[in-house]
Formats: sequence, C-alpha cells, structure tokens
Amino acid sequence: MQKESSQTATAEGLYQQALAYAKRGRKSQAHRALPLLRAAAAGGHAMAAHALATWYIHGIGVRKNFRLAVALEQVAARAGIVEAIFNLAFAYETGRGAEKDTVKALKLYRRAARLGDQDAMYEVGRCIFYGVGTRKNEPLGRKWIERARISEPA
Repeated sequence: MQKESSQTATAEGLYQQALAYAKRGRKSQAHRALPLLRAAAAGGHAMAAHALATWYIHGIGVRKNFRLAVALEQVAARAGIVEAIFNLAFAYETGRGAEKDTVKALKLYRRAARLGDQDAMYEVGRCIFYGVGTRKNEPLGRKWIERARISEPA
C-alpha cells in the first residue's frame, strides 16, 4: 500500500512538472514536458495519460499516432475523465486509431453525456437522429440535441 501511494505521489509530481513546462508554450518547453508526461502516464496518472494522448492526436512535440492516443485515452477513460471518453467515442466512430465501431462509439458518447459533457449530448442526438450506431429516430435525436443546446457546459 505504501509503495502504491508513493508511486501515485511521484506520478502527480511528474505531471505537475510537465504542466509547468507545457504552460510556458514554447517548443523547447514541450520537449522538456514530454518525458515527464510519459513517466507520469506510465506511473498510472490518468490525466497525464489523457494529456499525452492529446499530444499524439495533435502532433504536439511528437509525430501523430492515433493508435497510441487511443491506448492512452482508454487508461484515462477508465478513470472517468470525460474528455477521454469523448475522444474514444470519436475514434471508434471514425476508425481513427481504433477499429470503426459505431455502436461502441454511441455507447461512449452516452457515457460522456451522462457525465455532463455538452458536446457528447449533441453527438448522442446526432447519432440517434441519423441512425449512427443505432436505429434512426429523428424525434429522440432532436430531444438530445435540444438537451445539449440548453445544458451548461461541463
């Protein structure tokens, strides 16, 4: 138990150091942040895994790698990070970094929507309205889209 606790503390410290470098905004700082993010993610830090995944999605300091981004987002999604859940849904819907699976994508969009993600609410509505990953149901799709429109951003 003691070892797990100190590992978590170490991963948090690495993540905070990486954030400090990344917030400086220069490319040279991103190169300093990258190994820290990698180490924090390897140490089980879910937010570090999510942050690193976004770097691989957008090619920040690394070559774009959607498969690796999906693997990292799965770690973060298991920890309940709503942005990671949304990104996984998008990956499964588009087949970018994961095998295309619209049913799984809709399930993930719904999970993120239940956690209050406004964009996910819209995506649930869009999927239902057009029949992506489910049977087409325009009235129900409109309800979800309206729910997204009137909800407060998470």
